[in-house]
Amino acid sequence: MKKTQFTDILKIKKNKIKEIEQKIQKVRFGIAKNQERIKEIEEDILNIEYPISGYFSVLQQYNLAMNNMKSDIYNLENQIEQANNIIAQLQEELKLANLEFEKFKFLNDEVLEKEAKRLKKLEENRLDEIAIILFNQKKELK
Repeated sequence: MKKTQFTDILKIKKNKIKEIEQKIQKVRFGIAKNQERIKEIEEDILNIEYPISGYFSVLQQYNLAMNNMKSDIYNLENQIEQANNIIAQLQEELKLANLEFEKFKFLNDEVLEKEAKRLKKLEENRLDEIAIILFNQKKELK
C-alpha cells in the first residue's frame, strides 16, 4: 500500500479502535467474573443449613452471614449494571471511531485513486510519445 498523507492517521484511528475493543473485552470479562461470583454465593446460600435449634447467637450469626451474602450479591449486581453502562459508552465511542476511520479510509482511497489515474495518464502520454517516435522513425526509413 502506498503511503499518503492519511496513512499515519489511519494507523492511529485503527489503534484507537483496537484499544476501545480491548476495553470492552476487559469490562465483559469483569462482568463474567461477577456473574460467576454471584452464582457461587447463591449456591453457598442454598447449601447453608438453617439452624433449627441451639443458641440465639448462632441464629444471629446465620442471619448476619445471610445478609452479608445477599449484600454481596446486590453489590455485584450493581457492578454489573455499571459495567453494562460502561460498555454502552464504549460502544458509542467505538461507533464514532469506526466512522472517523471510514472517513479517513475514504479520503485515503480517493488520494490513491487520483494518483493511479495520474500515473495511468502519464503512462498513456509516454506510450503516445513512443508511438509517435516509432512512427516517425518508420517514415524516415521509407
